This record gives sequence, structure tokens and C-alpha cells, in this order.
Amino acid sequence: MLQLLDYQKRIDWEWPQGRLQYAEFDKTIDDCLDYAQCEEACPQNLPVRKLLQEAKDRLGQPV
Repeated sequence: MLQLLDYQKRIDWEWPQGRLQYAEFDKTIDDCLDYAQCEEACPQNLPVRKLLQEAKDRLGQPV
């Protein structure tokens, strides 16, 4: 999900395609938002929960 968000940020005009891809995922971002373990385990110290929320806001919109 974060890889898709990163790609969509770089290729801004392809948001509809990214939303279609996200809609095909077996799990949604809601399945991940409350897991602080991912943020604690991230070797790059990324704000994982914040990034997942941004992905939800941008990718979860209707196509």
C-alpha cells in the first residue's frame, strides 16, 4: 500500500489507476491503521501510521 502511495505521488496524473489497483487489494488500509508494531519495526523509522492514513485518504476515494 505504501509502495502504491509512493508511486502515485511521483506519477500524480495516474491517481485513478492507483485507486483501481487499491480496490483490488485483498486487505484495506483499515486492516493496518492501528498496528503500531509496523512503525516500531520499520528499519527506516518512517511514520507508518501517518503514511497509511494518507494512503487511505488518497487511494480510498471513488474512481
